[in-house]
Amino acid sequence: MVEYSKETGMKKLHMSAMALALTTFAAGAAQAEDNFGGKKGLSVSTGGASTGTGLAFDYGLANMAIEAGLGVNAFMPKDGDTVKTILFNAGVHYNALHASQAAFTAGGRLRLGMDKAGEEDRTSIAIDIPMRVYWFPITNFSLHAETGIAIKMVGEFGSVFAPGLTEGKALDILTPIGGMGATFWW
Repeated sequence: MVEYSKETGMKKLHMSAMALALTTFAAGAAQAEDNFGGKKGLSVSTGGASTGTGLAFDYGLANMAIEAGLGVNAFMPKDGDTVKTILFNAGVHYNALHASQAAFTAGGRLRLGMDKAGEEDRTSIAIDIPMRVYWFPITNFSLHAETGIAIKMVGEFGSVFAPGLTEGKALDILTPIGGMGATFWW
């Protein structure tokens, strides 16, 4: 059996920190400084109930990235029927601030979600103003985190995006509306 000591843990922490620093600083100038022009990207994001976990395709036009995504959520309660949700989104991210390995974008997005609650089919619409921070540790790969403002329209049978709410509107301000993700760029 291998014994774990405080010294061993500190060595592992130091090695991890050095590996992260080398990756960050040795990567050189990354894509963020070049904007999005002509680039294409495939990303995976974990957005939870709001946007779902899904895939998105990005296409760069000058200083903007046009994005279209598809996500699926499945809720399987211990007692009751499984609810499967299909989520679509389309939007644009404007590269407002950028440096050699980071970028801050702001934009707009329309989301559409569909599922079946009991005997009723539900369709929900949300309008987002996403703000996203990208980090490019290497030229063709980025990690991102997103927050922003989301306006969710809640219908008669409740909302796909705002569980538990009935008819009306829900407003999220500076919450993780798009979660975290990673993008491969080419």
